[in-house]
Amino acid sequence: MSSTGILFSFNGDWITEEWIDEGKNLAVVQQQFIRALIANTFWQIWRERNARQFSNNSSSIQVILRHIMHMTLDYISKIPSYTIEHSNANKWCPPPDGWIKINTDASFKSEEGTAAIGYIARTNLGHVVFAAGRQIEANSVLEAEAKAMKEAIAEAHQHGLQRVCLESDSSLLIQCLQHAQLPPWPLRALVLGISSTMKKFAATQVLFVKREANMVADWLATRANLPQSFLFTNANRHPQLCRMLDKDIEPFLLFR
Repeated sequence: MSSTGILFSFNGDWITEEWIDEGKNLAVVQQQFIRALIANTFWQIWRERNARQFSNNSSSIQVILRHIMHMTLDYISKIPSYTIEHSNANKWCPPPDGWIKINTDASFKSEEGTAAIGYIARTNLGHVVFAAGRQIEANSVLEAEAKAMKEAIAEAHQHGLQRVCLESDSSLLIQCLQHAQLPPWPLRALVLGISSTMKKFAATQVLFVKREANMVADWLATRANLPQSFLFTNANRHPQLCRMLDKDIEPFLLFR
């Protein structure tokens, strides 16, 4: 029994390594709220102890809890809003020298129950490192977008790439990967798997981009979701794709 009259039971390892690791997967705002709640709880317990011991004053549990919640919410309200990293560009931009940019997208037709993914990796000169478009199984557009990202990042790792910039026009997926938003429970393992693979690289960046800056990946996903399945092998076999690739890089080659 504590001096506040509240029963507490702690042991030496009440914060385990697993608990801490689990907390890393919470959304940023949730992490901040939990930290503030814990800190304010201990602060109020300490204040209540001192008040009872030195001033013979005491507060009810309800009053203590109100103080804790008020202080926590007041703290959270003063934290600047968390915004995801994004690009304002209306067209594809090449990555810095030494980096590879990977654009991913997905096509999902709920009424037909079909889904497809598309992704493409390019150098700062616009050269294609790898690309693909194929049909998959998915129950939602977010699941399809996440599977596109998972397959693309796995392919990048197999190619031995070290520095990759991942771009998608799915704002929810990017928020989940940047820990600004918790993924839906059915997709949690999928999103955590992507994050785990990202740690295998020397450096990674995840950005939300406008659809106009993600057109090649969109083309690959849309083409793959046609009745006749399409599997990307060589850009030279697809004149429309070649034109899109040239259009993306041409403005930047003029200044090299």
